[in-house]
Amino acid sequence: MNAIRRIASLLPLFTLVIAGACTEKLNSIAGCPDLCTGQGAPIQTLIIEPVTLDTTVTAAGEFATEAFLFVGNRGDTVDTRAIVRFDTVPSRYAKSNITDSVDITTVDSAFITVRIDRRGSIVPNPVIIDAYDVDGTDPTQTDVAALFTASRLIGTRTIAKDSLKDSLRIPISNAVLLDKARNRKRLRVGIKARNASTQFGIFATETGAGAHVTFRATTDTAIRALVVLPKSGTPVNDVAKSTAFQDYTLAVKVPAPGPASGINVGGYPARLAYLRFTIPQGIVDSSIVVRARLILTQIPNTQLGLADTVTLIPLVGAAAGTVSDISRAARITLDRNVALIDSVLVPVRESGLRRIEIAVALQAWRLQSATTSPHVLVLRSGAEGVSIAEARFYSMEAAPNLRPRLEISYTPRTSFGRP
Repeated sequence: MNAIRRIASLLPLFTLVIAGACTEKLNSIAGCPDLCTGQGAPIQTLIIEPVTLDTTVTAAGEFATEAFLFVGNRGDTVDTRAIVRFDTVPSRYAKSNITDSVDITTVDSAFITVRIDRRGSIVPNPVIIDAYDVDGTDPTQTDVAALFTASRLIGTRTIAKDSLKDSLRIPISNAVLLDKARNRKRLRVGIKARNASTQFGIFATETGAGAHVTFRATTDTAIRALVVLPKSGTPVNDVAKSTAFQDYTLAVKVPAPGPASGINVGGYPARLAYLRFTIPQGIVDSSIVVRARLILTQIPNTQLGLADTVTLIPLVGAAAGTVSDISRAARITLDRNVALIDSVLVPVRESGLRRIEIAVALQAWRLQSATTSPHVLVLRSGAEGVSIAEARFYSMEAAPNLRPRLEISYTPRTSFGRP
């Protein structure tokens, strides 16, 4: 992508593609004087190719630092599982009226509870969720996947689709948990969807609402159930990594990403798009923008089904021009409450044109110097990290009729003085 070549190619477009200029009229001059361009002032419409740089970058951070775990079973397309580590299981508990604790000799009503994120979810009716004991000698990712065997199944929950809401409790084997407690073993739980056509998210520990295990160590109901929180004892001597490894997503199989030459948003691991714009300064500074629409040409994603959609969320970039790392710059954006651009629902298997209203972005760019803060849009998925749905679009490297375009309807500002 040659940014200089693209900028040079924009110059003739700025002057040649004014379409339908003087055919629309402003019907009112009421309101703020800044908007009063004169009775019947013409609205000009300009279509340009303003994108001078577009690229796709990963939306994910380092391994095991995700905010949401992704559980997916889409047959031959997707197999992702959630791993939660409880490396410190209590071996003693406090009895009523006894100051010292006693050994745990029984376990009853053992559950692992997770909080559910339904963004982008696909859930059959009913859905069956299995829990496995995946503890080993701190194996590799491939080795962890091999531990999901029938002999290691420690719990199952079958639940109606409409009942899978905020949280999910999966009963786990009392005998297995008792063995972990008495022998000071680690409990590492792997969560997997048994049904095909299933995907949903689980809140990770990074959100402050991670999974937990509860169980009773006595039949005395006056004593509260014990609560075990995630903890990882490995890697040893690396607190940052061991903390991150409290829970993570095990990706056994994921779809191939969209073409490297395209604009790809969503998917798993999640990706986002970074688009840098050059717009005639006279329009940004000296015009009232009535409408601005980014026009993208969609590439069908035939890997996925008709139910797969991406909620495309445009964000206004806020990174300084000194931030040369695009991956980092793409994560620095204005808060949506400051620059709210409507999202667009994109069925991923479809083709054709997608229009995104971005007049708000042009208003924000009026306050930004393109030199010190490049004019950028970042496109993200509304179900980032918890869905495989990926929207694909042609980039600036495509044929002219497929490239990103910007349609701007504007009217020149009028200076007011005495007649």
